[in-house]
Amino acid sequence: MSEAAKSPEAGAQRRGSAGIAWLVALVVATGGITAFYSVRSELGSERAAHAEARDDLDSSRAEIESLQAKIESLEGERSKLAEDARQKEDALDAMRRAQDELQERLQAEVAKGSVLISQQGGELVVDLIDQIVFDSGEAELNEKGRAVLRKVAETLARVPDKIIQVSGHTDRQKIVGKLAERFPTNWELSATRATNVVRFLQDEVKLPGDRLVAAGLAEFRPIARNTTKAGRSRNRRIEVRLLPVP
Repeated sequence: MSEAAKSPEAGAQRRGSAGIAWLVALVVATGGITAFYSVRSELGSERAAHAEARDDLDSSRAEIESLQAKIESLEGERSKLAEDARQKEDALDAMRRAQDELQERLQAEVAKGSVLISQQGGELVVDLIDQIVFDSGEAELNEKGRAVLRKVAETLARVPDKIIQVSGHTDRQKIVGKLAERFPTNWELSATRATNVVRFLQDEVKLPGDRLVAAGLAEFRPIARNTTKAGRSRNRRIEVRLLPVP
């Protein structure tokens, strides 16, 4: 076959080969683009997953910090409650020791019923009938009363962080005669007696005034019936009570 006859066939073959090559290139290119987008999509998914994981981690850290703060707060509260309980127990121990000491120092008066020592609502209370502290119809302390009150005050003064309240009490009998000129009612009598005890504790026993309180309660806080002589005698009294510092 002549060269002229072969040329069209050769051209056709060349064009066919070129078309195939182009098609192959297109397929390759298209596949590469698809792979690129696929990889980019996977990378995007991974980034999103990583971001979500970071958010979860940050949230977990914040939750852990919050729990740690709560634990520290609870530990602080527990320590405070333990310290409060210890202080209360120490205060009760101090009052028990004071009560035992008073029972020993005033055993003769306690045995006679002239002095009553008790704890009421966590407060130490010492009741002294008026006959042991005052002469009949008087508001000035007698010598026996001074001696007893000195023992009471010296013991109570060693109990820290407490107020010593002195209350005067009477029976419900009306004051008559010359005594009524000085004390028109039981209010005046009870208040004057309590005040005189407090002045004795401050001036002679040397207790600080800011730890002392005087109160006159007249006949309105009885501890016995006023219908009998024995009951009225018990109601006429001086009460010394340890109170928490306000």
